[in-house]
Amino acid sequence: MQHSNVVSFTFPSKAALIPVIGASIREYAMLTGFSAKDAERLCLAFEESASYAISLGFGREDDLLKLQLSSTTIGLEMVVRSRGLPLEDEALPSFDPQRFAAAGDVAGLHSYLARQMVDEVTFSLLEGGEREIRLVKHGAAHESKQDKGQEKRALSRKSSTGLSKRRILTSHALRLGKPEDAESIARLALRAHGEVFFNEAIYYPARVREMLEQGEMVSVVAETISGELMGHCALVADTPGARVRELTYHFLDTRFKSPGMSQDVFAFLSESARMLDLRAMHALAVTNHIHTQRNLLQQGCKESALLLAAGPASRSWREKDGLDPGRIANVVFVNYLHGDHDTLLHVPDRHRPMVRQIFQHLGRKCRFSDDSGRGLPEGPAHIHSKSDFKEGWTRISVVRYGHDILKQVTDQLALSCGQGFPVAHLELPLADPATGAVANLVEKMGFFFAGVCLNNDGGEVLLLQYVHGVDPDYDSIRLASPFCRGLLEYVRAVDPGTYNEPQYRTAGASRN
Repeated sequence: MQHSNVVSFTFPSKAALIPVIGASIREYAMLTGFSAKDAERLCLAFEESASYAISLGFGREDDLLKLQLSSTTIGLEMVVRSRGLPLEDEALPSFDPQRFAAAGDVAGLHSYLARQMVDEVTFSLLEGGEREIRLVKHGAAHESKQDKGQEKRALSRKSSTGLSKRRILTSHALRLGKPEDAESIARLALRAHGEVFFNEAIYYPARVREMLEQGEMVSVVAETISGELMGHCALVADTPGARVRELTYHFLDTRFKSPGMSQDVFAFLSESARMLDLRAMHALAVTNHIHTQRNLLQQGCKESALLLAAGPASRSWREKDGLDPGRIANVVFVNYLHGDHDTLLHVPDRHRPMVRQIFQHLGRKCRFSDDSGRGLPEGPAHIHSKSDFKEGWTRISVVRYGHDILKQVTDQLALSCGQGFPVAHLELPLADPATGAVANLVEKMGFFFAGVCLNNDGGEVLLLQYVHGVDPDYDSIRLASPFCRGLLEYVRAVDPGTYNEPQYRTAGASRN
């Protein structure tokens, strides 16, 4: 397909600017020979596509939309590029006119309307976190009654946008989610999008059903009197049979307002967790704002660790000093449900005061060993390693120490850095007397204190982190509580600042 008369726009990702660019599209289309009606359809297709791109964006002030217009041998092509959630459009819930008429469910409406206005629409995921919507309108087309109806529906929808923002006061009922709720849960996730969920599985009905059927996810849903889903929260297991699960996928339908719903959902989910004999729940909260942190604190969760630069750099457009800054730190929250209060922990001497403060903050009574750490056992070490290419991190979990523990950690860290991951997390079991000695050695490799957390079996672990290639940008971290601000200062004080050059190669594999 040959292109000519290419025109490009780059503008802030703000809904108020969409009509401004739309006016330019209308004029461009008429200049290239399209009728006024077809030019209006192209303008509407762009407005729906741009609105869709914004709805899946990350909501940053510096987010941009890019538009390229070009006349081709068959008509006119528009390409809209943005950064946003890496969701596959074909697998998302499609627009349902009956649900729209009955309950105002607009999930899938943007892409549906865009398809009605032009002849070809394709959605693509590109490298670097970019999304692309390509729209093609063939040469001058005849006007039909169907086209008029479609255009009228699009215009009618736009005129009623303000009405859709009015909140309906209602009561709510709670129950456990079922596999047949998968479609409604995914639709609710799309409608309520405002936070970035780091696991996009929740947006795909087929994947949601699978998680519910296999017990990978336990959901609590809130319903209106009419049975419409209006709230959701879940416990997700990282491994089968895990005694610690992640509290996540909490979202509300902003069309409704029901006092106390969030608190009731969390209480119901906590009781469900106790029925599952879980030892604890944990959750992650971003630090580019404090709203999620405040919500978790209100539900009785407490901060236990600070993970620097944990969110992907692709969520930011900005560049500084030749790097990709903008990675978002995460706060780890823990809520103990039950368990032994007399656990003996082996904590490195220099971190013991801070670890003691963390467990007091969590409401846990633990005993701390006075020994400085024993030597390594003769057998081989056993570790688990997991990497997330999309998010850009590696997690190394020590199951059992051995004579080759440093070599195994060094190899995994070298692999992580070689693959371009800027962050690696290392979990050391605090119940093992060798943790003190191993912590001393791995900190010489560039790892440094992040806090404490729990492994899947419910055992306490010392959490260390390794950051390279990015600046964690401490000044951009927003924290909701005085305790967490104190934890931030401690992490900053022990941070070796080795962000640009990996240090692991200088560490020996000596035995203690």
